[in-house]
Amino acid sequence: MEIVQARRIKYGIGATLTLGALAIYVLTLCPVAFPGESSVFIVEVLGLVPFPATSHAIWGWVVAAVAKMPMGSIVGRMNLFSSICGALALWFIYLLNASGRYWGDSQRLVFWEPVVRGAAACGYLIFMVPFWYAATRTHFLTFDVLLLAFSLWLLASFNRSHKTWELYLFGFAYGVGIVESTAFVIAAIPVGLIALAIIWRTGPGWVRSIVGLLLFGVLGLLVYLPAAWQYSQTQAYQWREYETFFQILWYMWRDHWLLIKALVLQRGWLLFVLACFAPWMLTAAIATGKLLRNERGIPAILWHALILIWSLLVVFNTPAAPAERLGLGKLVLAPYLFSSAAFGYVVGWFYWLFLGPEVEFEPRRRKVAAGTTVFLLCFLIAAACVNSWAVERDGPRAVQRYVDELLEEVEGREWLASNGFLDEIITLTAHEKGQDIKLISLSHGQLEPYRKYLATQIDSPRLQSLVQIGLLPFFREWARTDEDFGKKLAVHAVPNVWTVTGFVPIASKMVYFGAKDLDEIDLQEVLAANRRFWADTVPDLVAARDHSKLIRPLARGICQHVSRLANDLGILFENAGDHASASEAYKTAREINMLNASALLNLHNMLLETGEDMEEFTHLEDELDNLLNHPMNRVPLPLLVDMHGHIRSPNSLRRLQEVWGMIRERTSAPDPEFEAAFRMYYAGRVGEAKDAVLRILEKRPDHDRAWVLRGLIAHNENDVEELERCIAYMHAQEKEWLPLLIIGAQRALMAGDQQKAKQYYRRILAQRPGDVASLQALLIMAIGEGNDEDMAFCVERLITIDPDNLWANLALGLQQSEEGDFELAETSYRKSLEKYDSPYALNNLAWILQEKGEYQEALRMAKRGIAANKSLYAIWDTLGVILMKMGYPDRALVSLDQAIKLNPGGIDPKIHRLQALIGTEDWKSAREQIEEITVPGSELREDQTEAINAARATLGME
Repeated sequence: MEIVQARRIKYGIGATLTLGALAIYVLTLCPVAFPGESSVFIVEVLGLVPFPATSHAIWGWVVAAVAKMPMGSIVGRMNLFSSICGALALWFIYLLNASGRYWGDSQRLVFWEPVVRGAAACGYLIFMVPFWYAATRTHFLTFDVLLLAFSLWLLASFNRSHKTWELYLFGFAYGVGIVESTAFVIAAIPVGLIALAIIWRTGPGWVRSIVGLLLFGVLGLLVYLPAAWQYSQTQAYQWREYETFFQILWYMWRDHWLLIKALVLQRGWLLFVLACFAPWMLTAAIATGKLLRNERGIPAILWHALILIWSLLVVFNTPAAPAERLGLGKLVLAPYLFSSAAFGYVVGWFYWLFLGPEVEFEPRRRKVAAGTTVFLLCFLIAAACVNSWAVERDGPRAVQRYVDELLEEVEGREWLASNGFLDEIITLTAHEKGQDIKLISLSHGQLEPYRKYLATQIDSPRLQSLVQIGLLPFFREWARTDEDFGKKLAVHAVPNVWTVTGFVPIASKMVYFGAKDLDEIDLQEVLAANRRFWADTVPDLVAARDHSKLIRPLARGICQHVSRLANDLGILFENAGDHASASEAYKTAREINMLNASALLNLHNMLLETGEDMEEFTHLEDELDNLLNHPMNRVPLPLLVDMHGHIRSPNSLRRLQEVWGMIRERTSAPDPEFEAAFRMYYAGRVGEAKDAVLRILEKRPDHDRAWVLRGLIAHNENDVEELERCIAYMHAQEKEWLPLLIIGAQRALMAGDQQKAKQYYRRILAQRPGDVASLQALLIMAIGEGNDEDMAFCVERLITIDPDNLWANLALGLQQSEEGDFELAETSYRKSLEKYDSPYALNNLAWILQEKGEYQEALRMAKRGIAANKSLYAIWDTLGVILMKMGYPDRALVSLDQAIKLNPGGIDPKIHRLQALIGTEDWKSAREQIEEITVPGSELREDQTEAINAARATLGME
């Protein structure tokens, strides 16, 4: 075969695969901005968010240029760019695998075996779920893979030609890749060793080649400088209070490191290694060594067949595949290059096996070639069919339609307060439509840099000042000073913004508007608009929630939000006396989200109060049983209610919780008299319920449930003597009645008897292992006592039930700090602060941050802790240490004096004050402080003794 003809065939096959892949990606291209990472990348590149990313600078520059091209939509161009990068990456992957040879002397075999290998490796990646996913929407990973494949191709080309310029270009490309992608950082050591081995083989001049390679690699790393300079030109530089240009570089490197840590899987790492690296390492050992290399026996065939089967299990996304087991949350593509190389090698080996030395036998060669081609085509078709879910087009369309309708709904409003889960798509869609609306992310409102950004969006100096203090005072002042506040704002979140500012929240499809007077609102018009929305837009979201693999979490959140609005709309109609419309809204809320316990309770409360359909009320416990045992529900009733909207009669929930254990223990025989008494109590007619219960107990003194209800009524009336009588009866009968156990625990806590309270809570947990209130109460007591065993028990259960629980994450952070795992402790403390500014969590987090040298953020956390609780001495002590380490000992003394004032017996604040006095060179006061600390009889820890001895040495007192 002539060389020119061979090259044409080789490159023709590669070009066909590349163009075919590009055509497939374009045909399956995501038509809109894909929710999640993809939409985040788009708004960051376009500069539509206040805080641009500090990573993937080169990709950002290229994509920003693509976005400015005057053709089609911005999202379409950016998605198409990912497809082009994916196709070009496949081209270099093909060239990498289609070069070189391993066996035989036949010209045909030498040519065709690498071509088959390259085609198989390239085809392996085309329809693999992670690659297909990234190539059909805006994502930097296809660009990263392209850059990595190009760099490795340059190294392979240098290995063949020994042209120095290719080596230097490889060094520059790899340096740029380190700036751009964590994959280059992770692969730096093995790739560097391979490069050194190749250079060593080139013979004389290897020292010069290594020096040149390093110099060009450093030149590539200099891309960090323009990336950092670009960030320094943004306002985010000032909002985040960066002090120097090099601080940006530090944070870029830190973000790189954190991203690498995030990619190191805590769970499933063994599966990932086995799926992506083990086959490649095995095939590399076989191909480069003598093991099975030229063997044709059964062991060699079995080894290669095993690798082939494993590769197919990965590419077809079986449960053994990382993409299926771990999801696409941590999308990593570079390791799949290794598994594609293993697949290509094995297919090439079987091609060689069936030809062997008889390649000159033309009919057999043609049969093997035809069989290989058919196998690869069938493989591609099967992979495309099996993995077609990766393109996910209907789910993103449903979300985009929801956002389009949301923006139509808020047309004319200046501001949209959002819960954050759709902010990027809302921002991008508004930009494409030319709609001028400003977002307030309530989820970011606790972050000081974000509040500084918001201040730049506001005209009023007074509001600019207040928003930097917090969102709550900002909203209250805005509502007080601006008559048009209600006309300027819409809320795409829980409606607390309206309630704290004195407005009535009006649920309108997917947002809340505010009104001062309900008479100004045409509720029937609102209901008609909601009906159209429920009929036209919501079904697609429900379908995405139930059937989509990728959009399901987001669609579930949207459906939960829409269901909450429907529930709150029902409350509006019930308050207005329109029970028919209220019933429709409550039922619709449950149709959208079967887990909406708020709508269920509101509906039954309304039926009970109106007496319209008392038979419906008798189904309450069955419906609640079904709801709490639903496969998708993993939280107890109070949390479930909190997630899904307001309860019109909050006391009804409390009463239901009190008697929940009693209700579920009913006998099979109906008890109309007791059911009537219970309904009276549930409806709040406590006096009538008491009379009914007393009549029951006169007839049947051993009626257990009547005794429980009698105890609950006594508790409501604060009749301690009667309550004690009911509890004594429970003990006498050796019963464990949950409602009375709960009351007993609460009263023991109020009386300060923690031991008795703990006994009650443990008995409650014996019946209800997942009771959040009991676990949390036990945990708080365990934290106060330092009881590690109880803390571990409660944390494990609470984290399982409610991963965001404030006290569970605080205790988890304490445990991790004790074990010295400060990185995990920092994560736990930050999680505990998402819902509430716990001064204890803020203090501990600030301490960890100052230990890491992150003084600016530690200072902000300490100040937040003081704002949350000025009487906690530990936070003043921490603030003093931070100020001292920042070089402000005078200011540190003020904080440490406050800590000592709050806790005169504390040793640590006094030692820190001693160190601050030394920092101010107040030697006399420092000596006096040492004498105060080391009074006779004082017991010091080892670290405290070491600190005092160090101070003595500084003061020359030894």
